[in-house]
Amino acid sequence: MRLAVVSAAARYCGRSERTVRSYIYRGALSVFRVPGVRGQVVDLDEVDKVVPRPKATAKLLDTAPEAVIQ
Repeated sequence: MRLAVVSAAARYCGRSERTVRSYIYRGALSVFRVPGVRGQVVDLDEVDKVVPRPKATAKLLDTAPEAVIQ
């Protein structure tokens, strides 16, 4: 499980934070609370399965975001 804050997950998948929050609101993405981390976090493995990436940037975005929680 690779967890990241919502803003980092949005950068990771090439979508806006609002779009990622929309997936959370609709129940397509699970959200977690992690002690010591401000805000909500999502599993990047789940993001990969649920949120389609823009085709032009998919290869450029394969790097892990800097806000991944181990």
